Amino acid sequence: MEESKDLQTLYKVFRTFIYLSLVVEFFEYAINPEVLDFWGGIIVDIHDRIKVLDAYHDGHMLTS
Repeated sequence: MEESKDLQTLYKVFRTFIYLSLVVEFFEYAINPEVLDFWGGIIVDIHDRIKVLDAYHDGHMLTS
């Protein structure tokens, strides 16, 4: 059975969302933002703003 174009497009959108969420997870838990702080604090600011979300608090790795 051949998938429709709409279903293939939806699959690509979901796949992109999953890849982006994996990058955010890696950024939040595996990388120290101070190491990448060569843009005047922008990376640290983004990291701190994402940490405000409930799923990314320290100790909540399973919920994220």
